[in-house]
Amino acid sequence: MGDIVIRGDGVQELSVSDVHGQVQKIQALMQAVMKEGDHYGTIPGTNKPSLYKAGAEKIGVLFRLAPEFTVDRSDLPNGHREFQVLCKLIHMGSGVMVGQGVGSCSTMESKYRWRNQDTTEEMGPVPKEYWDAPKDDRAQREKVLADLYGPGKYRAKKVDGNWTVLKVTGDGERMENPDIADQYNTVLKMAKKRAFIDATITATAASDFFTQDVEDMPEFGGKTAPPDAPVVNRADVIRTIEAMKANLSEAHLAELKEMLKMAGENSRMLDAVLDRAQEMAAAKAGDF
Repeated sequence: MGDIVIRGDGVQELSVSDVHGQVQKIQALMQAVMKEGDHYGTIPGTNKPSLYKAGAEKIGVLFRLAPEFTVDRSDLPNGHREFQVLCKLIHMGSGVMVGQGVGSCSTMESKYRWRNQDTTEEMGPVPKEYWDAPKDDRAQREKVLADLYGPGKYRAKKVDGNWTVLKVTGDGERMENPDIADQYNTVLKMAKKRAFIDATITATAASDFFTQDVEDMPEFGGKTAPPDAPVVNRADVIRTIEAMKANLSEAHLAELKEMLKMAGENSRMLDAVLDRAQEMAAAKAGDF
């Protein structure tokens, strides 16, 4: 019960009922176990939910699939690294490889490469009301600080061992992350996650329900790329960002523009631009 269909009788194809049964299992799993926001989520500008790692793990348990990873590391200039990961899914009952996926991640991606240096001014201690507000209610916490210190943008930070309210008085320029080695493990885990999700969608034919692929992003004018769309190119990236403009701030657009300049026609870097655009569109303002 719950196994992916494995034929060991020499038959080279599955029956329609086999395929139908597998689809039904994924549907039942979504209804009974998986929750939007925890296991999958809809990114603005897409027409199918994106599968999260937690959701891919649930599908793996359902079909008894164990991941095996092969990691290839590339050392880049200035201490940067890129990890390319191949994930094979092995059926635990038979030992048969039922599918594989690939993923990559690099410290050259904007969220790892850059750090913003804002100009700030110390205002005073963090009030008790700030801590009493729900941690995930950013708007309420900002209101507490604005009521106390006046309109503006604030953040709480430890200064000399004491929690202090800092008022952001200017947006500083981006600078290269001086501690890029701190990101190596994070980047490796991200590459593994991308490969695992890709393998899960491929092996279980779950693309009817979920997406991870750039080809599923809507192009300008609301059209979607066909299933056999070619590898995304620079024009595709620009059209996709145009379609997502309503969900991106001016700061987001400026960062994406800079990333596009650096990417040129490099497909891996263009993929990174799209990944960053999706994260920006999905995140709450200021949370990316």
